[in-house]
Amino acid sequence: MSKNPMHFTSFEMNGETLHKSSNEPFIFTTDTNPSILTYYFSESGEFLEVGFTIPAADSPDLILFEASMDLQNNPSLSTLKKSKLPRSEMMMPKPFVLNDAVIVKKDILIMNNLSIP
Repeated sequence: MSKNPMHFTSFEMNGETLHKSSNEPFIFTTDTNPSILTYYFSESGEFLEVGFTIPAADSPDLILFEASMDLQNNPSLSTLKKSKLPRSEMMMPKPFVLNDAVIVKKDILIMNNLSIP
């Protein structure tokens, strides 16, 4: 998700290039919809590689969310498990929502014109 409008002149995911319509100046923008990618499902250890080009005037300020569906078995949360009862075999999580998910949010500000000494 983009906090600021972005205008993509090139966009690639995992080696697949997105092409623009011949009449359009950009492949896509976030002027009216801040979402860049809504869902990407992967196996543990699998990565999503994204590459893009935007005009220098754009200020990319991104919000990334990662959800893993391992709340019940996540070893990092083992201290919390003691305080909650496990779900019985007759119970199931509500489908199509992130109720058993661990969600990580990361803000990424990409600085333009950085000079590194």
